[in-house]
Amino acid sequence: MQVGKSELEKNTGDYLPEGETVKVYIRSEKTLMVLLPGQPDYELVASKPNEFDVTEKGEVTAMSFIQPNGKLKEKRKK
Repeated sequence: MQVGKSELEKNTGDYLPEGETVKVYIRSEKTLMVLLPGQPDYELVASKPNEFDVTEKGEVTAMSFIQPNGKLKEKRKK
């Protein structure tokens, strides 16, 4: 699924899982990436539109990361 840059930008920012900061950013104008402490950068692939928790204003407040060891829901750093 192709997602435009303006939609990707809504998801960028820092998230706070278990006291560590997870950074979500855009690479090459079209790829959403996630940087987890102590791990390599990962490319995020959109499987459905708006897979993230959002407020009524369309602001992303949390993100769910689905990994082999389970699903983690992390709040966005304010």
